[in-house]
Amino acid sequence: MIGILKRIYNYKINDFDENEIVRIRIGNLLAVLGFGVSILYSFLYLFYINSFAAFFLTLVFAIFYLGYFYFLSKMEIFKARLSFFLTIFIQISSIVIFFVSSKSGIQYYLLLVPPLAYLVFSKEKELRLSLSLLALLLLIITHFFGENYYILELEKSILNTLYVLTLIILFFVFIILFNAFLEEIEQKEEKLEHLSKTDFLTDILNRRAFYKKADEMTKLSDRYGNDLGLLIFDIDYFKKINDKYGHNIGDIVLQKISKEVSSSIRDTDCFARFGGEEFIILLPNISKEQLLLFSEKIRKLIENIEIKYNNKENIKFTISIGVTVYYKNDTIEKFIDRADIAMYESKEKGRNTSSSMFLSE
Repeated sequence: MIGILKRIYNYKINDFDENEIVRIRIGNLLAVLGFGVSILYSFLYLFYINSFAAFFLTLVFAIFYLGYFYFLSKMEIFKARLSFFLTIFIQISSIVIFFVSSKSGIQYYLLLVPPLAYLVFSKEKELRLSLSLLALLLLIITHFFGENYYILELEKSILNTLYVLTLIILFFVFIILFNAFLEEIEQKEEKLEHLSKTDFLTDILNRRAFYKKADEMTKLSDRYGNDLGLLIFDIDYFKKINDKYGHNIGDIVLQKISKEVSSSIRDTDCFARFGGEEFIILLPNISKEQLLLFSEKIRKLIENIEIKYNNKENIKFTISIGVTVYYKNDTIEKFIDRADIAMYESKEKGRNTSSSMFLSE
């Protein structure tokens, strides 16, 4: 049963943009709730109120809620969401006015419309407002007209039961909506945090995030005496690549390097785009000898990359590397400057090589 509910909850989320995942899940959940609550009320009308008409009508509306999944399966998300709201409006209005009256409190389900509209129609502001105003109008109509036009004459005890049941269900639905709001806020915060620390082109850490990470790792090194290595590399003749093949190819080169290096480092390593065609890697718990071996591994990795151009030419490129290690009570600026100096030494040597700068101990 739990497995089935999970599949329904996650239905079609992989077919839409990641920004829609939370709203798709909310829509799936609400459609199931609408179906389930309608089934509950339909049997209540049949066995408690003895109204086959109310039972049949509510059962029909329960099926209409499943129409949401039909439209979703066709990738028509707007129609799916709109069908859900139309079902709510028609169901509540007809049931209250013609069967159970406004004394049952069922019209208060319309109070769910504004928060629901906000959750599922995040970009359509005018539509959200229109749905909210329509819900308010229907709430007023059902409240006043629902006292005078109903088919059934219900006892006060039955109306009180319906009223209490409505309040209980509304309470739990509002809890679900509140959690949905929190989930959406958390998702937006995570996205903003990701954007603030990630380079938009290569999807690795940016310079700002690197400095923050470097500050944490150097403090740990000072405290516990852990080894900490630094590697900086720059793409050789990158301007010529841009000039000859265009900036689009230059971007592909940056992305390819980022992807290959990311898959070749440890989870504990910190890899970032430092600026332009310059990249930097911070490596904890690594000796000088291991650092030199790693720099050669990265150099060969980049040297062997090929990028197809117009399905005819293979573009190849190399990097110049500079490495150093962290010394106790070093500043981050001095730490990076040593690696930077070593990298320019590699360029002076003819590029496509690695140089190191270690202090005498």
